[in-house]
Amino acid sequence: MDFFGLLITKIQETGFAPLAPLEKSKATYTLHNVVRDAIGMADRQEIGISNDDAESLDEDRITETHITADNADVAYWDYKVLRKFLVYVHELLNNEVSKQTNRQGNAIAWSHEPTRTQNEVIELFMKLQKQFPNLEVPSQAIKRPSAKGMVQNKRVEAAVANTMAVLVANGSDYGDLFDQIAELEYGNEELLDYLDSLIDSGKANRELVDNKSVIPRQLVVSYVKYRDSIFKIDSKFPTICSFISAINTTNNLAGNSETTLVDRLVLSSAKAK
Repeated sequence: MDFFGLLITKIQETGFAPLAPLEKSKATYTLHNVVRDAIGMADRQEIGISNDDAESLDEDRITETHITADNADVAYWDYKVLRKFLVYVHELLNNEVSKQTNRQGNAIAWSHEPTRTQNEVIELFMKLQKQFPNLEVPSQAIKRPSAKGMVQNKRVEAAVANTMAVLVANGSDYGDLFDQIAELEYGNEELLDYLDSLIDSGKANRELVDNKSVIPRQLVVSYVKYRDSIFKIDSKFPTICSFISAINTTNNLAGNSETTLVDRLVLSSAKAK
């Protein structure tokens, strides 16, 4: 695939601005956004902007389409494939910028310099297009579906909870999943990989998600409180596995009702304060 050619087309059609990461107006591409948009990892949102000439709030409402790509890679299925590709593309970009500047360079930082122009970014892509005309590009990214009232969509703990909600929508049970997880000694990303393997081995429908239960959201809320409280007094980072193991001391979690599971999660939050 002519990946860098695609980036050139997107920049030419939408424009480029050397916005710093925290700048809000993103109706044009940044280098970060255009790379991710090419593999489906960007979002578009209609943002209302002020119109001083309008006589009423409803008249001639002006909107801008802001392009953002802020979700962590774990928010997507097959995130490791996407991550590997992004790392490679940014290595190519960094190497080319280093050649141009005669010093070790970072393409993202280079692109954020206030004087950076659209033509300069296109020229960067054109040089890489000649060198790498047929990159092996992964399939378009697909987001994990969000469970009810999910928070912290950009974090691995939310990805874990959302993936549990997909497993439950495909016939699993939260209590049984909690019981399995309590026996594991995985880091959070390793746990996500384990849950993904359950999805794949069971040939579960990735588009189904349990949107009735508050358990996924409460798991994230309770775990974050637990993690932050433990981290203040112990430099060892508590994982989701160790958290669920800690609330599994009185009796097994398997077979518990949703109300009981939520109560135990909420109680763990109260203890963490």
